[in-house]
Amino acid sequence: MIFRGVKVPNNVIDEYVDKLGCSIEEACDAWLCDNGKATSAEADAMTKKAQFAGVGKIVDADYKKSERKPKERKVNVEKRYIIKHLYDVLYTFADNLEMRNDEKYIDFEYEDKSYTINLVEHRTKKPQHLVID
Repeated sequence: MIFRGVKVPNNVIDEYVDKLGCSIEEACDAWLCDNGKATSAEADAMTKKAQFAGVGKIVDADYKKSERKPKERKVNVEKRYIIKHLYDVLYTFADNLEMRNDEKYIDFEYEDKSYTINLVEHRTKKPQHLVID
């Protein structure tokens, strides 16, 4: 349909009439406004007023990020306990034993080969829901 010299899609107008409960002419006006094709004295006056007020200009403001607080690391007592006992056991037979991190790594040598123990705590998996169609 041609409305005020602009081709307006019929299916959209029908949808507007059904959903908004308005007339075909009002639906056409609404489509023109929604798609930036409507011109009116009031809209032109508001646009000029906005231009003079500086609306829409990009402001180059200094943006300063706030400083982050240092993250407080929680001590994992269970991992420390395990690493300490592993260290004690390895101490009986391994050479060049070194605890790099008291919750994670132990380096050692055994029969002229180097080894590292890396203790990793695994998260529990959430149960997956079975979807049947």
